Amino acid sequence: MSADTPAASWIKPVVTFDEEALARAMRVLWAKVEDQHVRPECIVGIAAGGLRCAQKLQSTVHVPIFSCALHRPGTRLKQRNAVKAALGSLPYRVSNWMRRIEDRILMMRAKKTQKDDLPATAQLVFDVSAIAKQVLENDIHHLVIIDDAVDSGMTLARVVNALRAALPPDRRLTTAVIAQTRSHVALQPDVLLYRNTLCRFPWSFDFRGN
Repeated sequence: MSADTPAASWIKPVVTFDEEALARAMRVLWAKVEDQHVRPECIVGIAAGGLRCAQKLQSTVHVPIFSCALHRPGTRLKQRNAVKAALGSLPYRVSNWMRRIEDRILMMRAKKTQKDDLPATAQLVFDVSAIAKQVLENDIHHLVIIDDAVDSGMTLARVVNALRAALPPDRRLTTAVIAQTRSHVALQPDVLLYRNTLCRFPWSFDFRGN
């Protein structure tokens, strides 16, 4: 794991995770969840990044891992591969600044188009229904919802709201993420490792190893 921490405090640091560093970070995140909350009985990983983070815990925490997505994967695979090939060749010093510029653009855009009550997608409804069935059949009372990073917080909020609507009120939901990139989000995670920080994961377009 490497971090680029600029001198100016208003410029967000960028932290890079390879697979090994991500596994370590997830163990730290899980320890924080256990310290602050009752031990979860299952994990809900928000696809795709959150699910890949959750899978890093598969061999250590020994609880079921469920997948929850807002849309079907692979819709723009060719475009994504082309972008990844281009950005993956850039030095991190350059791609870090590109990330910061993109982050500021998205923040300004979000202020103009922010919607507080977005409906659940068909894929989310399908996944949540399947998760709820497993939770009830296995008498699970505490779920931890994991995502890689929270930007606006709308994705996390939609997943939490959908699960709350599908589960009995006595089920406990804890949210845990690697990083929160902005100060103000739709849903504040219960547990996180980095605040106001941008993260580069092994599946990021501009990842090229450490």
